[in-house]
Amino acid sequence: MTKITWTAEKYQRLLAATIAAHPEIKINYKEVAAMFGEGTTYDSIETRFRSVKKEAKRLKAEIETGLRPAVAPPTPRKRKADSNRSAPSTPRKAPKVNRKLVTPRETPVFKEEPGFGEGLEREWSAAGDYSD
Repeated sequence: MTKITWTAEKYQRLLAATIAAHPEIKINYKEVAAMFGEGTTYDSIETRFRSVKKEAKRLKAEIETGLRPAVAPPTPRKRKADSNRSAPSTPRKAPKVNRKLVTPRETPVFKEEPGFGEGLEREWSAAGDYSD
């Protein structure tokens, strides 16, 4: 099934198909003209619908005479996986892990070693000793 390119003719055919599918609906051309606006009148709307009604009769005759099937084709579904390949399994949730609350470490503090003159040599002091 190909995709439809919606043109003015396709919209007219859609309107005709709607009218053919619902013959019980009586169109109030005066109200349609008022809703449409742009200076349209009852006569201009009724005249325009003449060709639409004519197409609706033709579409209905095609179905009744068997030229076209009375049932629309089903909407295409996604392609099925090859029969040779197994279908991917449903993803499962990862098991929850109990995590201990870890207290943050103390912030390391620099302290100068005495006797190094300018104080450029420093060592870390905190939970671990990082000095040489």
